Amino acid sequence: FKRIASIEMAEHVGIANFGTYLAIVKELLHDDGTFLMQVSGLRKGSNWEDTAWGLFMSKYIFPGADASTPLNWYVLEMEKAGFEVQSVETIGRQYSHTMRYWYTNWLSNLEAMRKKYPAFLCNLWTIFLGWSVVASGVGSATCYQIVAHKNTYEFPRDNFIRPEPLPPTPFSMPAKKADAFPDAPVEASK
Repeated sequence: FKRIASIEMAEHVGIANFGTYLAIVKELLHDDGTFLMQVSGLRKGSNWEDTAWGLFMSKYIFPGADASTPLNWYVLEMEKAGFEVQSVETIGRQYSHTMRYWYTNWLSNLEAMRKKYPAFLCNLWTIFLGWSVVASGVGSATCYQIVAHKNTYEFPRDNFIRPEPLPPTPFSMPAKKADAFPDAPVEASK
């Protein structure tokens, strides 16, 4: 494949199977291909609440998965598997807004869910979604988008660089200082 995207799936593989997962991705990816992995995790240096969150998730929500892994672990595992990380973006705050919509939707349909599922399960998902909004909103639980490719000398790294300069925008740096403030008086040259 020229492109492989793994969106919110890698954490469900679990730590024990992560190396195998990356080996399969690498085998399927063309030598000049790009791999996007969006994965949930916890910030490094978490506190006891974050640890409790990870344990709760592992026991009740995603058994066998691990959504409490910090970014440095994912990057190290990708490098050990033969990938070069091109870029990383932390999108936890954006993900918090997504989780808030899920949580609001869940609450608006909670009575219907209680008719289909046991109360214990409905309560677990209410806690999970609500806590997810808060945890990702304050930055302890987060979401990473990691772009990587095979770590080879032949990889066309210039693919990530535009061949021509971008057109100017209202926020571009002007060529001359005077152009930055066209209405300002210009000092006479000495």
